[in-house]
Amino acid sequence: MIPLDISRSLNRLGMISLLFVLGLGGTGLSAGVLAQQPSSSSSATDSTATEAPQPQVSVSLDPQQVAPGESATLRITVLVPTYLPKPVVFPTIVQPNLRVLLPERATSPTSSRIDGKTWSGVSRSYRLIPLSPGDFHFRDQSVEVSYIDPNGGEAPLVSEIALAPLSLSASVPDAAAGLDPYIAASSIELQQSLTVVHADDTSAESAPAADGGQTDTRGETSRETLIQDLQQPVELDAGDSLRRDITATLEGGSVILLPALLDESAPQGLGVYPTSPKVDESATGGSRTESVTYVAEGGGEGQLPEVTLRWFNPESGKIDQATLPAVEVKVSGPALPRFEARGNLLPWLVTAAIAVIVLILLGWLWWRWGRSAWQTRRQQQAIQRERSGHTALSRLRRATNAHQLPECQQAWRRLQGSAAILSRERIDAVEAALSTLGRLSYSSQGLASQGPISQALESQELESQELAPQEHVAEQQPSDSDRQQQLVSAWQALKQALPTSSELRSTRRVPALPPLNPTRSNA
Repeated sequence: MIPLDISRSLNRLGMISLLFVLGLGGTGLSAGVLAQQPSSSSSATDSTATEAPQPQVSVSLDPQQVAPGESATLRITVLVPTYLPKPVVFPTIVQPNLRVLLPERATSPTSSRIDGKTWSGVSRSYRLIPLSPGDFHFRDQSVEVSYIDPNGGEAPLVSEIALAPLSLSASVPDAAAGLDPYIAASSIELQQSLTVVHADDTSAESAPAADGGQTDTRGETSRETLIQDLQQPVELDAGDSLRRDITATLEGGSVILLPALLDESAPQGLGVYPTSPKVDESATGGSRTESVTYVAEGGGEGQLPEVTLRWFNPESGKIDQATLPAVEVKVSGPALPRFEARGNLLPWLVTAAIAVIVLILLGWLWWRWGRSAWQTRRQQQAIQRERSGHTALSRLRRATNAHQLPECQQAWRRLQGSAAILSRERIDAVEAALSTLGRLSYSSQGLASQGPISQALESQELESQELAPQEHVAEQQPSDSDRQQQLVSAWQALKQALPTSSELRSTRRVPALPPLNPTRSNA
């Protein structure tokens, strides 16, 4: 049997011979047949390019069930048939009560054999630490991969590949069910140090000592004294301070779960001044350091509380405990009053803050809406008082007390023009008092300060006095003292004649109705 390739060659030679016989027409046919071969090869290349292999992405979580404080490793591996011209865009994992860390060298290169070929790529590791019991689900996550086209394309290919969903479960072991707060660690060590700073040493002039400490001019030792024997009471004088440093070193767990070690309780006579804790985290655990300074403010004695820490040991499956003993403290000197209810200050501050906020809000509301309404109300009240005559009556009283006759006359005219209804007796009494004051006031002044009518009357009076006998002049003109006494009496009469506020009625003047049965008067 003839192989397929040889058969194709023989057929092609037969066709060439036939073309030589047919001439030019056969030559054209040969060209058309041969031209079809490259097109078949080109279509095969296009189909291969469209079927370029996709990147391979795998996700693993180990272990999938842990206790709070323990860690699990989430690993994402990306492989491509060529190589990566740009870094892979890995997802950002953020969830409540889940601590996510990238360990040292979290991203590293990797390779694997797939279908007999070597694929290269990268691997990213996440360290997941649940801080509380619960389930943590990882869904809707993807990676973006850029890789060189294996078919020789100039532009790199970009693919966004979804990750398979995973879940991490955190639960408290049965042996640690009563542990509050829950702490998991293979070991925890507590250390304590006490340092005393004396007030007299800090006030003395000091110079560097040979051993690095401080020595004052009197030859005394360092200002700070480290207490070596923690079993003996610590004695302090007024003004001295005691610093208590406690460090908890944890292995095989998360130092973030460690609670506060010290509180603000202290014996009477000591002021408490805590500092912010210092946390140092490592790959296998870490440490937490807390410091509190106690200042001797007055005489007293007592104990600094002991420190106890309980945790669950996953290796032994039991609850372990570490304890630091209490510290005896004695402060010499008279006892001083101390504000014990330090914690009660917060409610007062909150109440004061709320009161300030309420006052600010009320002030803003008044400025925004109440001020315009208040001004409108005041204007309405002023108009009402003006119409009712109370304003004119107040001005008339002030002018009367100040003995200002022109202001009195002007205020009286305004009062008469208001809506107030006065009795005829009251009107006659006020006008009589004003007339008397006018006569006495203008007769006691010169002609230059009087009006034209008063000046004419005064001139006539002077002419009549010149014609009268000289001995009667003194009898017709009163003396200055008598005129002053008359003025005082006239002002007093005007003050008594003024109407009271109760007499003013704020009703409009109603004209009198005509008689129902008018009668014609007799001639």
